[in-house]
Amino acid sequence: MKKENTFVIIVGGGPVGLTAAIELGHRNVPAILITENLETAKHPRCNNTNARSMEHFRRLGISEEIRANAPLAKYPPQVAFVTRFCGHEIGRIDLTKSRSTTNLSGTEFQSAERSITISQLFLEPILKRNAELKKSVSIRFGFRMIGFVSSPEGVLVDVQNIQTGERSQISASYMIAADGARSPARRHFGIGMTGEDGQMENAFVAGSMLTYFIRAPSLIAESGRKPANLTWILNHEIRAFVFSQDGGERWIVHYRIPEGVDWKTVHHEKVLNAVFGKPVSFEIISSGPWAGGLALVADQYQAERVFFVGDAAHLFTPLGGFGMNTGIGDAINVSWKLAAMFEGWGGPSLLDTYGAERRPIGLRNSRLGVKCSQRKGAWQLPLNIEDADEAGEQARRVFGEFAVVDDLEEYNTSGMQFGERYENSPIIFHQGATQIADTWDNYVPIDHPGARVPDFKITETETFHDQLGDSYSLAIFTNDVDAKPFVDAAANRGVPLQVVKCAPPAHLYQCKLALIRPDRHLAWHGDSMPVNTLEIIDRLRGS
Repeated sequence: MKKENTFVIIVGGGPVGLTAAIELGHRNVPAILITENLETAKHPRCNNTNARSMEHFRRLGISEEIRANAPLAKYPPQVAFVTRFCGHEIGRIDLTKSRSTTNLSGTEFQSAERSITISQLFLEPILKRNAELKKSVSIRFGFRMIGFVSSPEGVLVDVQNIQTGERSQISASYMIAADGARSPARRHFGIGMTGEDGQMENAFVAGSMLTYFIRAPSLIAESGRKPANLTWILNHEIRAFVFSQDGGERWIVHYRIPEGVDWKTVHHEKVLNAVFGKPVSFEIISSGPWAGGLALVADQYQAERVFFVGDAAHLFTPLGGFGMNTGIGDAINVSWKLAAMFEGWGGPSLLDTYGAERRPIGLRNSRLGVKCSQRKGAWQLPLNIEDADEAGEQARRVFGEFAVVDDLEEYNTSGMQFGERYENSPIIFHQGATQIADTWDNYVPIDHPGARVPDFKITETETFHDQLGDSYSLAIFTNDVDAKPFVDAAANRGVPLQVVKCAPPAHLYQCKLALIRPDRHLAWHGDSMPVNTLEIIDRLRGS
């Protein structure tokens, strides 16, 4: 039997696993990715890559490629509320402001990147292609993990070629388990998940859901409405929502199955005609059930040398778009730390910080989808919401004015994206830091230890984040401090350290010095060069 050795094996080839492969390849870490899928996703689930994920992709050099290959990028990002897809429009939200590079009021720069609507159909091939370009990484579609042995020294994975049946083994120092909601890796260790299990009452997205991936080229013309990225179907017969995949031909329709009904008995044509409100020509490309109303987080994010990321670590209700994007954050976090171990400067406790940092983020982000689902489920639709008379029109107008305001929290999530912070991480210096509110809908830039550092423009095309290194960076915002003590301490421990000198807007940074991690989170700050620079470097590297 063939046996190979590598530093990291990644199990799972969705957006999260592929992101881990790109990050590790970017850092020249040997890795092998295996997935039983023969090709990238053909039944898409993810539709939004948020601005924080796009910042990670910008650092990795692929954000422009993603934007250029997003069919919906040429349309204004909008959400529509309708009685049926081809029925009455109730209201519409323009997401342009919430997807700006500035804050909602347009007064302050937030990020060089903005959220983008891109179907998993188009995102995954881009990620796969870029992962395959990395010389230290091998991407293997069509290979299934059929078992593994874990020890404190690493993992030995049994692999089967899906097409030939041939078996082989891969020995790795570490495993990144991006192997999905049912995660064989997580179950191998008997690790459960805690939280909402989908059995919520009065929630719009909960319980048994059914997804249709369809081709309906005439749907927009039949509706007589302007296109929208997301369309909510609001009436007294059916609960559903529809995502455009390519701007006109392919669509994802999510339908809530009535309680007590087996999804296998659902009459597909009847359901889709009820969603559309009139007979429309369509082809079902694929369909399948899923569980809505989930907010489940793994009880552990790590077991021995196996790290759980993405759906293997958390399952969210897909309102607000934080499932995949939280997983991308997981992949970035664990990958730079694994790179530190490969390069030899990571300390013995560094990898233990993965769960300490990312599990609280999983718990935090899981609440948004449930909250949005419950809020929407509590809406009291007018009895005459579908009536074509003047009273029906008035009822829709009044309800629409309410809905477009009440639903904004689902889309205005800059605080959740840019405001995530690692409050109790042992490799962050929190001394003297004051508590700040975690505002989901409004990002307040501040140099808070553990938080993403505020970005600002250096030139029209370059920002502060662009100047930071792939490892740790020491930012100096004054001319009267010599970087040498930190540079020497980092060199003593083999920690790559880039020094960046610039002048930020006065209100953004409280201190003159900032030590910034590879993931752009603040590790330490101060107004003068400390005497214990070696002690600080040791703590930051998990020693």
